[in-house]
Amino acid sequence: QNIDFVRDLTYWLSISGRSKIFLEGMICSRDIFYFVLVIFMFLAFTFIKLQGERLKRTVWRTSGSYLFVFAMVLLAGYGSSRPQMMVYYDATATKLNTLTENSQEIVKQLDGGLTLTTYVNLLDDTWYNGAPDSKNYDMERFENYVRFKPEMKINYVYYYGKGTNQHYDKVYKDLSVEERMKKVCEGYDYNPEMFISAEEVQKMDDISEENGRFVRVFKRDNGQKAFLRIYNDMYVHPFESEITAALKTLVGKSPLVAFVKGHGERECNDYGDRGYAAFAKNPTFRSALINQGYQVRELTLGESVPDNVDVLVLADMKSAFTPEEQANYDAYVERGGNLIVLGEPKRQIFMNPVVEKLGLRFSDGILVAPSKEYLDDIIAVNVMEGALKASPYFMDMIRRGYTVITPSACAVQVVDGNKGFEISEVLATSPRGSWLEYETTDFVNETSKLNPEKGEVEQSNSVMLYLTRDIPDKPQQRIFVLGDADCLSTKELSTQRAGLNGANFSMITEMFRSLSYGEYPIETARVRPPDDNVNIPQDSMFWLQLFFIWLIPLSILAWCIMFLIGRKRK
Repeated sequence: QNIDFVRDLTYWLSISGRSKIFLEGMICSRDIFYFVLVIFMFLAFTFIKLQGERLKRTVWRTSGSYLFVFAMVLLAGYGSSRPQMMVYYDATATKLNTLTENSQEIVKQLDGGLTLTTYVNLLDDTWYNGAPDSKNYDMERFENYVRFKPEMKINYVYYYGKGTNQHYDKVYKDLSVEERMKKVCEGYDYNPEMFISAEEVQKMDDISEENGRFVRVFKRDNGQKAFLRIYNDMYVHPFESEITAALKTLVGKSPLVAFVKGHGERECNDYGDRGYAAFAKNPTFRSALINQGYQVRELTLGESVPDNVDVLVLADMKSAFTPEEQANYDAYVERGGNLIVLGEPKRQIFMNPVVEKLGLRFSDGILVAPSKEYLDDIIAVNVMEGALKASPYFMDMIRRGYTVITPSACAVQVVDGNKGFEISEVLATSPRGSWLEYETTDFVNETSKLNPEKGEVEQSNSVMLYLTRDIPDKPQQRIFVLGDADCLSTKELSTQRAGLNGANFSMITEMFRSLSYGEYPIETARVRPPDDNVNIPQDSMFWLQLFFIWLIPLSILAWCIMFLIGRKRK
């Protein structure tokens, strides 16, 4: 199965899964031809066998006839399985076996040649996903795309280089990378000549940032490229949404998200507890921005924000902007750039000048909602109806009762509503049991108590606001201002808190969907299928059992007995 030619022949001859596609509602000419050709082949073999014995033909002539029929069937099967020769009919009500209309439209825009190259590293843990003996099954993942772009080429490049397989690091720790490759080839019975070095791969495509992991590269004839990865989850391989997102970046500009740095802000390259790499740049996380069609980079505001930046993210500043940086920031906001600003308690003095231009401020103090299970400053804030103005998909969070967990948050207050923005409340605390705490700061050893004398009022406070503004000859400006930077951090996204029903990442997804005007992430949802259930009363079960379990089988048995008796009499 490691030899391409042999594997292709046995793969076509195998009946495994041939009927599955019909049972799933897809009629494909390739599979119809398969059954017709295989039936013809065995009938022809039978005819050759009988003729050979009746006419006393030589073994060579009979064998030649067998080989001729076999070769003709393989040739016909090969031709009928070429993408250009295949015809499909999806019989399902929702066209479940076909690309969504959104994906089809994107594929249509891919004029010219398209090549999908899969790079598989023998010395990496992900090797088995594209090993030679599973290549044909792996190619099936893209059959729906080949259906609409038959000329698409699919190639596999096998190489050796540094990977993430710790077992090889222990067993072959004293061997070079090439020597490790040869040792592994001995175990798998591979020909070492089928593998090229990582240095040679770099001349083809720069995949150095993938750290030796399994990766695919879409490449158009005009030189445009897009990466497609596998993920560390139970599904591993990309869904239609990830594949289409990669293809869409080849036919249009993908949103560029820039994270501001230089004043201790949260960084998109930081994989620590407080960093934003998990949702921004983690290649093994399916829903990370880079896997959903976005570009991600860092920048400082020492210079003007480039025109190609679509979204600016400013989170948790620990020192103030210089006058030059403040001017560049103001210029970006003034020109209508989309923005995410995330504040944090004790940072109000640095963050408030950033949001004052929007008519907002981060409140003093810290939001609390005391409970028996968690620290007072860990709050499950509610998704408000105003969120629907940002994205209609927030409705699913509202309907399911999802919340957003905000550890150590401050409120976002409107101080001037005449800045030209329409303001909507996206997240807010519960009106009962929560307030802005001005006294307590140590929530591990102390319990916060409502003190009206200090100005503490039990009420609902806004935690996230959504601002929009129409600018002539430009897309609508959209801004999110959130009073907590921790809720997007790696630690919070990987923490499960019983009873709080948090859906922080769903919030992140919808934020960036809104800021990209619904272009990304790619929407591949389908309409709900019609309800074709038949409800049968309990009393009818007796008659159904009698008919299907007894009458039909007994009728078949009686007919067989009569048929055999009649046949023997003749």
